[in-house]
Amino acid sequence: MLWLLPGLFLKALIFLYFVHDSAGGELVGRWAGHTSDTWEYVDPVESLIAEGVLEPDHRMPGYTPLLLLLRQFLSAGASADAITLLQWFFACLATYGLALVVLMLGASWRWFFVTYFLLIWALFPARLELAVMTDSFCTSAIGLHVVLMLIHIKSGRKWCLPAAGLFLTWAIFLRPIYALLIPLDFGVLLLLSAVPWRDRLFRALLFALPWLVIDGAWVIRNYSVHHAFRPLTNGTYNAGYSASSYCALMQFVQAYGGNYNFWDPTSDMRWFGMRERRAPGQPPLVDAFRELPTYVYASDYNRDSLLLVRDVMTRLSDTTISKREEDSLTARAWKLTTRFRMSFVRDHPFQFHVSSKFRLLGHMVIHSGSSVIFSRPMAQLSWWEKGLKLCQSALYWFAILFGPLGAAWLLLRERRDLSMVLLSCTVLYGLLIHPMVMRLCEMRYLVPTFPLTIVVAVIAIWSWYQSRKKAIG
Repeated sequence: MLWLLPGLFLKALIFLYFVHDSAGGELVGRWAGHTSDTWEYVDPVESLIAEGVLEPDHRMPGYTPLLLLLRQFLSAGASADAITLLQWFFACLATYGLALVVLMLGASWRWFFVTYFLLIWALFPARLELAVMTDSFCTSAIGLHVVLMLIHIKSGRKWCLPAAGLFLTWAIFLRPIYALLIPLDFGVLLLLSAVPWRDRLFRALLFALPWLVIDGAWVIRNYSVHHAFRPLTNGTYNAGYSASSYCALMQFVQAYGGNYNFWDPTSDMRWFGMRERRAPGQPPLVDAFRELPTYVYASDYNRDSLLLVRDVMTRLSDTTISKREEDSLTARAWKLTTRFRMSFVRDHPFQFHVSSKFRLLGHMVIHSGSSVIFSRPMAQLSWWEKGLKLCQSALYWFAILFGPLGAAWLLLRERRDLSMVLLSCTVLYGLLIHPMVMRLCEMRYLVPTFPLTIVVAVIAIWSWYQSRKKAIG
């Protein structure tokens, strides 16, 4: 535990720098930031306080209990700041625990220090510790769950199993997409060959107990309110978003594997007239997207057809139109994009089912990895801040290249080592599940398993180095 203290100190300095860098921005507290999703975590808490009802409730309440507890003693703004401190604290624990993983697997202290430094230095996830959203807690929960699972695999300590199950349950309530890690962990526990079958089943039950109890309560609550069996969310998006013209256009762009993040200058959505709303005094972003590629077209539509969609989206961006006209234009956007999407799926099945998902993967991972670190554009940064961004880009690309490749190599080479299997599969799952299954490509979806990706990259290099030493010696 001695080396936890330097990590706390360094991460505290990073946290304080980000507090300083955020000053003057759009905040919900003195330093706590927000995104468009923040209110979907804050509003249910305020609804519980004001009316005793969880509303809206389409998201799982993984963020709600802690924020609700803080609101019993603090104002809304102070609670937002306080929860970022909790995010920082859990991130420190997860960072230290993940660095210890390399020691558990047999590496020397030298490799521990390398891993610990890289994890502390990774500002890509650290920046999100200051935001009122689920990314930071989910990252810590997944990391601590993996650490506890590895302690059990290596030492057999059974108390680690319900603790690991509790952290994974928390991660799922924050991000339901990680529910499929439960069968992965089950498989690992059932494959412990040195343990009798009855004991393996008992250990699997210990691990699953927190999920069964907590999600069971959520299922009962959902059945009493919605009269349906809903073990996870009560809908992918909120009702307003699901009916919006943006959602309609997004589903069409996702079908061919386009970039639907309209705030990204390279996004396909900008061709259709979608723009971000900049804070006062901020200049508009310069479009880097010029023309739709030819493979997006199908038999029922051409470029002129898509220009009709652009015209509708441009008119919808006019804040002076009436509610009746807005509803009419939104309905037209849905009608056009739904017909065009169906035509694309029918004419290009391979592109829809395969190629588009790899394009989405590319949008998610191919970027600098450092764009979220500073709130100011590159031109306004000092020379050392520009150098820091370059170093962060180098760390990002180190992780994103050597992490997944290392995970695949370790799976092949160390497939009998369940620790390696758990680590590698978790990293690959975190990388692929969003673009390949959910057709999502926001780069923040990389965050929950990004620290693990760094760890696996280091372990793969260490394992290769060890094998080379044996071959030579």
